[in-house]
Amino acid sequence: MSVGAAWFIGWDVGAWHCDKGDSRDALVILNHQGKLLCKPWRGNLRSCIAQSESFSQWLHVVAGLCGLEMPSQVAHEPHTVTLAIDTPLGFSNDFVALLSGAATTKPFSKFSENPYLYRETELLLFQHGYSPLSAVKDMIGSQATKGLHFLRKFGFTPTPSGIWQLNQSSQSHQNPCQHRAFESYPTVLKTSAMVAQYIEQLRTQTHFDSWNQDSQDATYCAIAALLQTQHPELMAAPNSDVTAESWIYVPKECLSDVRKG
Repeated sequence: MSVGAAWFIGWDVGAWHCDKGDSRDALVILNHQGKLLCKPWRGNLRSCIAQSESFSQWLHVVAGLCGLEMPSQVAHEPHTVTLAIDTPLGFSNDFVALLSGAATTKPFSKFSENPYLYRETELLLFQHGYSPLSAVKDMIGSQATKGLHFLRKFGFTPTPSGIWQLNQSSQSHQNPCQHRAFESYPTVLKTSAMVAQYIEQLRTQTHFDSWNQDSQDATYCAIAALLQTQHPELMAAPNSDVTAESWIYVPKECLSDVRKG
């Protein structure tokens, strides 16, 4: 397959040592039309991340894992990569402050309002009837540190909107590459009619329903990457600076009502 101008990658993050077990890393790469660029990949990205010296090198390794032919020249890399990651990419401000010796003054009684366990983005999801996981309370701390390590190692920088950015130039200094990453959440994405249309399109191309859960979740994230790039006005963005906490990007329609149960 040839390399396109833009890749939209979904990454369902497994634990650091997910070489065995039911839940592992999974990657899905879509093109600008929401079509599958190559076969989904599932395994453990730990060694791939450790052995890559740059995001560019990581892309080359990932392309090989997914069976995508990619020239070795940096100039032929995709000019834009948007990566949607299914894991917390930050911790709550109150939790970080607690580690530094400051207790919160916010009153709370319900676990769904606990500012140590949940970030602003997760508190919002609770208000709309979802039950998001906590990087502190639930067993996803390994995944969270893995995702954060990936971004920090390769030079991504968080912004007030919760989008992580990496700007770099090609070897010729003529084709700037703009790569971004952000957090998304398949459980919420599955309630979107807009996302469902892309899934139906993929069902006509692939055996999507027979894929393992990790690969399916990575697909939902890849669609979120596509939507955030092409239709950012349709995605729910934060109203405040979330540089430290990060933000879960999902379509606004997923937050249009309050779900029960």
